[in-house]
Amino acid sequence: MEFAEFDDDLFEEKPTRDSVAKDYQARMCEAGWFMQVEPGQLVSQGDELGVQKFAAEYLFLGKSYNAAIAKYEEILRILPESSTTIKRECQENLARCHVKAGTADKAVVLAERLHSTSRTLDQFTVSYSLLLDVHLAVGRHDDALTAAQHLVSLHPDNSHLWMKLALTYAFLKKIILPNVKELMRAHLPASKKTIHCVNSLSSSEPLQFTENVPECSDNSHKTELPDIHEVEEKKNTRKDVLIVAACLQRAFYILVKTEGTAVGFAVTQTRTLKEKLLGDLKLLLDDCSLKELRKNVHQNDKIEMNLCPSESDSIQENTKSRTDDEDQEVSVSQESFEEKWFKWIL
Repeated sequence: MEFAEFDDDLFEEKPTRDSVAKDYQARMCEAGWFMQVEPGQLVSQGDELGVQKFAAEYLFLGKSYNAAIAKYEEILRILPESSTTIKRECQENLARCHVKAGTADKAVVLAERLHSTSRTLDQFTVSYSLLLDVHLAVGRHDDALTAAQHLVSLHPDNSHLWMKLALTYAFLKKIILPNVKELMRAHLPASKKTIHCVNSLSSSEPLQFTENVPECSDNSHKTELPDIHEVEEKKNTRKDVLIVAACLQRAFYILVKTEGTAVGFAVTQTRTLKEKLLGDLKLLLDDCSLKELRKNVHQNDKIEMNLCPSESDSIQENTKSRTDDEDQEVSVSQESFEEKWFKWIL
């Protein structure tokens, strides 16, 4: 700085370092100290809400689900109307507490109420994910399938969502997936109905559905005409198995594409998921059928993925541009979803 030939030192302040009190000692808090914090010890109401929410999460972590429910309900009573984000988060957590506490019917009501207030892509993602979990918890597999299909429509490049869609189809169609037991218990609510479904899918004798894929079967030795009902049943079973396998194959492809970007513990997790998916695929289909499946999935996705960005952008744009006065929801029917992703099976 040059002004009237004055020296810079006249205008600049030399940096000084504040001295630290020598008698400073960090406060030593006991475990769970935040559970007994009084409002007067906090600076603002925001701090009070933060402590209350943390206490509820701590109770959930300790599996004290009824106490966590009471804490979340208390938070929702004192929460200002302007705190939309915290309100939605507490509503979601409250619903998941009810699932764990064995009152999944109340969780369904809360999940549907949360979904009715969704307006943005992120909000729809959260509410559909919650609906999927609570519907599985109460055994409403048709509703769970609808939620899973909407999630995949919003995020078609998410391998985890394709896996959950496959597992939902497996629940609905009673298809045996022995290797899925660990994944189900890790990612789905542990209600009695869900655990029963998981055990039934994992404890049964695995079958390889070669008879459901006639393209790869040698039926020339058969002389008797099969019963028409038996033919139709086998056709439906074949379709259901191929749909589940196609979902698993898509999840496998996405994991392969993203494996190079995984770091740390994600590398091991990705490899483990790939092994489990490949194990399920080999249990569902023989080598010939699996090869045909991969070819069809690749060809179908090559076409659909080229169209997917524009369609996905359209869905996202519709959800983002909605106003509070618009109640119309962007919906995807089961028929249109399966026509888009499984048209070579139908």
